[in-house]
Amino acid sequence: MASITRATLVKDAIRSSEQARSLFMKHGIDPEIRCVGMYDINTLDDIEEYCNAKNVDALIAELNAALPAR
Repeated sequence: MASITRATLVKDAIRSSEQARSLFMKHGIDPEIRCVGMYDINTLDDIEEYCNAKNVDALIAELNAALPAR
């Protein structure tokens, strides 16, 4: 997968690595439960508004760091 950005769909970010779901949880977001419809249609940029997520950029940095080596 290419790097993760604010335009990345939540479902693609979740599938990006084995650690991704726990990284979302670390930031207080359960992408499959907390925000209705978030998993399927929203981008990471949307979670700031719809889920009141704080520091989305830090989450994105951690998700990118967890990407498997190519």
